[in-house]
Amino acid sequence: MKILHITRSNGGDAPGRFVAALAERQRKAGHEVTLVVQQASGDMENVLALPTPTQAWQVNLLKQQDERGLFDLYAPQLLNLFDKDEFSQADIVHLHDISGGYFSYLLFPFLTAKPLVWTLYNERMFVEEPPLEGGRAAAVRKI
Repeated sequence: MKILHITRSNGGDAPGRFVAALAERQRKAGHEVTLVVQQASGDMENVLALPTPTQAWQVNLLKQQDERGLFDLYAPQLLNLFDKDEFSQADIVHLHDISGGYFSYLLFPFLTAKPLVWTLYNERMFVEEPPLEGGRAAAVRKI
């Protein structure tokens, strides 16, 4: 089975270490596993890093969402995922630690084209990750 994990990192923080260990166990069981991460660490195989966007259109989207208090509406770095073979060839997608700065819930219709598992680690999936700054803090205070 080809498994695609989407998470913030493959090490460092607790969810990242958990996902890396899970992926290693799945590989040992004979599965093909790829991790899609925002921040890659170490020399783990089959890690696809989709870092913070640097293209002008992506930076403008992020700036616009911050100014309007839209939290992570656009997540332009993950939009690049759908053009990758790792996504098109995956049998299942597993979401981990998706929260502020990396994931948009507008991606769900695309992700659910495949069987989807979503592991909830804490409440950050539904609220902005601290610390809140600028327009984001103002938007939360209004709520």
